[in-house]
Formats: sequence, C-alpha cells, structure tokens
Amino acid sequence: MTNNDALATTARSVSGGQATAFDSGLVWITLGAIAVVVLIALAISLRPSARRTAVYKFSTTIQLPIINDQIEAAAERRILHRTRATIAGAIVGLLATAAVVFFNPDIANGAATVIWLVALPLTLMGSATGSVLVALRESLFHTHTNAVRVARPITVTLSDYLSPVRLRLPAAVVLVAGVLNLVAFTLGLNQVIDTETFLRSAALPMLVAAIFAIVIGRTLARRLLAQPQPASSELELAWDDAFRADTLRGLWMFGAVIAWLAIAASGLGTLQGLDALHGTTWSLGLGSQLFTWGYLAILLTFSIGQAQRHFRFALWPDLVVDEPDSADGS
Repeated sequence: MTNNDALATTARSVSGGQATAFDSGLVWITLGAIAVVVLIALAISLRPSARRTAVYKFSTTIQLPIINDQIEAAAERRILHRTRATIAGAIVGLLATAAVVFFNPDIANGAATVIWLVALPLTLMGSATGSVLVALRESLFHTHTNAVRVARPITVTLSDYLSPVRLRLPAAVVLVAGVLNLVAFTLGLNQVIDTETFLRSAALPMLVAAIFAIVIGRTLARRLLAQPQPASSELELAWDDAFRADTLRGLWMFGAVIAWLAIAASGLGTLQGLDALHGTTWSLGLGSQLFTWGYLAILLTFSIGQAQRHFRFALWPDLVVDEPDSADGS
C-alpha cells in the first residue's frame, strides 16, 4: 500500500466514504486561498517600509539594539531574503500538494484530511527548507580582511539557541506517536479495532514522515552550527546568533508539528478501526479536532514566552552595548 492509498483511505473515512464534488472543490478553494495569502505576504515583503518595520519589531523581541546603519541594513537584507525563500518554499509545497491531489483525486474526498496531512506538511517543509538554505548560504555580516573580528570563546550547541523543553519536544512527540501506533496494533490483535482499517490509514506513513523530518532537522542544525559567523563586534555576533536561533526555532517547530500530525493520524486511524468494527462514527466527530488543537498548542509553545530570546540569556546575559554618538552612528 502506498502513502497515497493510505491518505485516500483516511480521506474516505473522514468524509463518510463517498466522493463528492463539494469535497474536491473545497480542497482546491482552500489551496487557492492559501496561495493568495502567500502571494500577498510576498508583495508586502517587497515594500521597504514593511521590511524596516519587521527589523525593528525583531529588535524589540530579541532585546538587541540597532546602533548603526550596518546592523540595520544587514538585518533588513536577511529578513528580505529569508521571507522570499520561505514564501518560495511554501509555493513549492502548495504546487506539490496540487500535483498530489490532481493525480490522486480520491484523496480529495476528505478535504480536512488533505489539508492536514498533505498541504500543511508540504508547505511547512518548503518554508522551513527555504529559511535554512538562506542561513546556510549567507553570512549576516561581512568583515574586511584587515578588520577586527570577534572570536567566540566557547563552542555553541543547540541548547544555547533552544530551551530544553522546545529542544526535546519533537522527539518526545514522535515517541508518543510511536507508542500510540503500538497501542493500536495491540488493540487490533485483541479485536477491539479493525487492524486492516488502521493499516490503511495515514498513521504509519505520517510516523515515518515525522521521524524523517526530525533526522533531517538534526542534520541541518549541525551544518548550521558549523557555519562561520564573521563579526566585528559582540553586538554583530549577537545579532547573528539571533537569526540563527530564529532559524533553528522554525526548524524545530516544523519537526514538532509533523510529529503531532503523526499522533493525530494514529488517533484518527484508531478511531477509524473502531468505527469499522463496531459501526460507530467516532472518527467523523473527533477527526479534525485531533489535528487542530495539538497544532495550535505547538505553535504557541514555539511563539510565546522566551521562545525567541533564549539565546540572549544563554549566550549574551551580560551584553552591554555602548550607544554611539551621532557622529559615529551616521
């Protein structure tokens, strides 16, 4: 059974087993709406005023000042390139989703399932990949050959950029997904659910996808940590750390989201197996809820609190910046 077969089975179960033009149309409308939002975001990112606003908002969030034009220009350039790459990756993900739906129309029978298990993972994967590629290909600052360069006295690790909870969350969530799959197999062996229905669901493919996402994320993170950070002052190095931390935060959030989708797919597959054996409709009532609330919880976990400032306390707790006078800052 292919991954598309599993998604089609899940979609048919969620939609009640009947293919409808409404479901297919809803999928295409949703993809179109997402594409419009992405293109609007791209148009906004091209406006210089929007980029400057983003720079100063980021400065406030990470609690690092902008004391000269060089820092402002470097931050604005990175935000522009990262935004463009992220949006380009999202568009590639949407196109890939459209191709999957076009060549496998059966999976469009369950619109919500297609959005959660196809569109969201592919779009997030494209966005995260674009952001990481920019960080790997570009240095935030460029120093001249004879210029003074700041050397870091320590070797940084992932724990310097991500809090312990966020650092371990993707692996913990995917572990739970694996346990739930084992529980489902056990229930099947005891004839509590229909094992064949569970195996036809998207549970196992999503578990494999989650493990793959976490492994790839770790690999990219190691490459990112090995990247040189040319800087002529501690403040420039701290700004470089800020963007590195933000890239890693996005990468880990992607892994956590895919891991949660694996949990939700396992739960949905279990409910489908229960429905198939006992004639209930649990998967219809709880299917979408399994995806929605966990996804929102992960977004909040990686967005609130000190999510974007952990590096500040780990690497630069005592950073003091001397504000230049107007002559130096011009």
